[in-house]
Parts: sequence; C-alpha cells; structure tokens
Amino acid sequence: MAIKLPIENDILPIPSANEALKEVLRTRRSVKILDFDSTHGPNFDELHDILALANRVPDHGKIAPWRFIILQDEARQELGAKMADILKAKTHNMDENHYEMEKRRFLRAHSVVIMISSPNIHHPKVPVWEQELACGGLGFNITLAANAFGYIATWLSEWPMFDDDIKSLLKLYANERIAGFFYIGKTNKNPIERERKSVDNLIQVWK
Repeated sequence: MAIKLPIENDILPIPSANEALKEVLRTRRSVKILDFDSTHGPNFDELHDILALANRVPDHGKIAPWRFIILQDEARQELGAKMADILKAKTHNMDENHYEMEKRRFLRAHSVVIMISSPNIHHPKVPVWEQELACGGLGFNITLAANAFGYIATWLSEWPMFDDDIKSLLKLYANERIAGFFYIGKTNKNPIERERKSVDNLIQVWK
C-alpha cells in the first residue's frame, strides 16, 4: 500500500482553499461505459489504495456498513458467465447475442468493484437509512478516489443489483444488498458535459 493513512488521534490539517480540488469537482463527470478502454486500469495495489481513500467518509457510529467485492482479470469473465446463466434461466427464448453480451458484462472495464451495503439493522442509535446514506457517500468517494489516481470511474445499477439469485451467488447476508457496480479504468475520449439542474432551483432559504 503506497498511501499512508492517518491513524486514530493523529492531528489533521484544517481545510484551506484548494483550487485544484475545486476544479476536480467543477469538471467531475461519469464516463459512458462504452467509452472505456478495458485493457488499462489499476493494479490490485492501486485499487486497494483507491478504496482506502474512498473509505474515509462520514460514518455516524463508526459502523462502516459496507464491504467490497473486487473483480479483475479472469474473475470478471467468470462472474459474468454465472450471472448470464442465471438470467438465461429466467428469460424465455433469450437469444445468443444477448447471452454473450451478459457474459461479457464485467469485461467492459479493466476493474470492477461491487459495493455491498451491509447495515447493522440492530444498531441502538443509527437507523438503517442513515447507514445507507453513508454508503452512498462512499460510492461517490470511490469515483473521486479513482480520478485522483488518474482513472475514470462509472457507478452503475443494473439488473443484477436487484436479483435475489445474484444475491445468493455473491453470498450476501440477509441484511445486505448490492449498492452499485463501479467500473474503473481508462478512456481515450473526453467526457461531454450533460444537462444539469441549476442549484439556484434547489436551494431554499429558511425564514
């Protein structure tokens, strides 16, 4: 691990104006999955550091109600094939092109992280909803941390996220569910800005 993280009771810097960080946030954009170059991406150590940085999110109760499943190399093909078989068993007259596309699902990027929401449903102080919000914050942090290492990242939610048989395949516990698939790698195409709602229409000043 190249990143040295603070440890408990370390004195941390007071935030100051950071123009570079402002620019990162100003131009942040998810990249379309079809624009990924699946042959280039982080090695395992880099991906470990990406997740270590992303892991530093607000987390009431210090619960860390999440975990990660990493797919690299042959594991992408192997899990994709198993998921394709599950879908084929449920889909009447599934054509071969669709089946092959499903098998290659995780080959669209060099690395894939499956983020698992794993709340403590019996926590005496922190409700599940708040724990799930923290997990959502982690998801955004994964994309920013990947960008910090020079990689693109796209957070997708697709049919496997909501399928009970996929949950069994991944050996998720009863309290767990998939919170997203993070495709991480490189691209040769500049992202294009999309339409966004103006923050001016989203702010209410309490009076």
